[in-house]
Amino acid sequence: MEIRRIEIQNYRGIRHLEWRIPKGKRFLCLIGPGDVGKTSILEAVYLALSERWSLSIADTDFFNADVTVPIIIRVALANLPKDILSHRILGMELSGIDESGEWHHDPEDGSEPCVIVQLTIDADLDPSWVAYRPDGSEPFISIGSGIRRKLSAFKLDERIDMHLRWSRSSALTKLTEQSHGASGMLANAMRVARQAVFSSITEEMSQLAKGVQDGLHRLGSGNFENLRPGLDSSVPSSGGLLALFENDVPLTNFGLGTRRLAGIATQEMGLGSQSILLVDEVEHGLEPHRLVYLLKYLKTTIRLSQVFVTTHSPIAVEQLDLTDLFVVRHSELGISVDQIPEGMNLGRALTRSRPSSFLARRILVVEGKTEHGLLLGLLDLWDSQRIKDKLAPSSALGVAVHDGQGGSNAPPRSKLFADIGYETGLFIDHDDKSIDKEVEAAEKAGVEIFRWTSGKCTEQEIVESSSAQDLAELLEVAKIFRVDAKTVVNDILAVDKDIEIVDLDVPGWLRSNNIDLDRARKAIHKAAVRYRWFKRVDNGLASWLYPRLTQLKGTTTGNLIEEIRLFLYGDVDSLSPGMSVVNSDG
Repeated sequence: MEIRRIEIQNYRGIRHLEWRIPKGKRFLCLIGPGDVGKTSILEAVYLALSERWSLSIADTDFFNADVTVPIIIRVALANLPKDILSHRILGMELSGIDESGEWHHDPEDGSEPCVIVQLTIDADLDPSWVAYRPDGSEPFISIGSGIRRKLSAFKLDERIDMHLRWSRSSALTKLTEQSHGASGMLANAMRVARQAVFSSITEEMSQLAKGVQDGLHRLGSGNFENLRPGLDSSVPSSGGLLALFENDVPLTNFGLGTRRLAGIATQEMGLGSQSILLVDEVEHGLEPHRLVYLLKYLKTTIRLSQVFVTTHSPIAVEQLDLTDLFVVRHSELGISVDQIPEGMNLGRALTRSRPSSFLARRILVVEGKTEHGLLLGLLDLWDSQRIKDKLAPSSALGVAVHDGQGGSNAPPRSKLFADIGYETGLFIDHDDKSIDKEVEAAEKAGVEIFRWTSGKCTEQEIVESSSAQDLAELLEVAKIFRVDAKTVVNDILAVDKDIEIVDLDVPGWLRSNNIDLDRARKAIHKAAVRYRWFKRVDNGLASWLYPRLTQLKGTTTGNLIEEIRLFLYGDVDSLSPGMSVVNSDG
């Protein structure tokens, strides 16, 4: 059994969702930033397929808390087992679904039989499950909890401990209720346990019970003769005093990860090979190695017919195939879920090199390590200022800076992100004309392009906008990574053999030698590029550049950096260095 199509209307943050799931896709991982609806999608599916007859629904579960518009959840199930196809109710209410996910009133040529479960919740909060028929007229046939139990859906959530006990609706109870004699065994055990408790009562406990008995008599409540502490045998039938133990320690005392894994194991046994598993935040409670193993197991096990998970873990993204990932996006029109297409050659490199980018809201792809280090440093400094100004930092806004690993790779990587729905920017040099077509293709795909003046790279653009004193301080930054001043001087002499310098004092060069500022700039930027002064993530460029942004306002360098800042933060409310702050309270 497999889910082929999901429709959700007016549930929580989802105004509308139509998700057509590829036929035969048995493992699906929903990714994307927080608060876009991933958890709500899983919860909606579980509500529709759950055997529960009473749901914990409140007015706030309606979109915008508007109870005048009903919640409607439809789930189409195909590849149905024989017992459902032959069922006297579901077998008579079969629809059809084709390869594209289009459903039809009846199974037709080119489509396979499916059952469409529809859950409707109106303002009275009373849920109604029916077998929906496309293009059909109501009333639809009601689907009771007994029938929904055959659909075998299980959601792993915070109620996991329930499934480690023999409680009323746990998997363990389902496994033992018919043939293992758990009820009779528990009844006999409770009789023995009651007598054991009675024989272990201390004198203090007896006196306490005697005091309660006397109080009841004073209040005229009955005629008690032997009130005493004991074991209440009415609890196990619903609360689950019979539980799984490891020696003398109940499994519910173990760590969260172990309990979640045990919950999956019991549900697999309880629901059978046609079950559908829903796991929100699959990494929750698991160390990286156990997460990796669990993902491999869920992808390959034949004990489950289909698995849906959500994740915020880069480790999970890194381990999965590109086509296992489904990007969830939120817009004014509703929620969209898009599979990352097959055949994207760069996709595997993206998930391996920086998987966290797939979990962001907004991505800036940068050409290489120089730009990567510059932007990461600027983000730290901008974030510090924003926090002081009581504004959200980049991490809270879901911003990611992605190393494009070279001018030929960065444009197609940015295009891939844009093609699958991410808000994407590209920060790249302009000294390589061979990649112009790739940059143009990225821009047509919706990527916002941030590029230096034609013919220039980052080092050249920054150096040519700097004064002599700024350059002297930039050389001090280069000295950190080139070990000493002598090495930096030798680098400059190697690109301009006729320049006469012995130190890093650029203003001194101009005073004592026949060197003008333009020549000094040219020699410095060439040496920086040739000897890769700043080709590292911790290159120190941001700390050098940040205090100069105010004086660079209106220049090519200053304008481009400001455009990048506005793209990353998506607003105009953070201030450039040196600008005053006026709070709303005056």
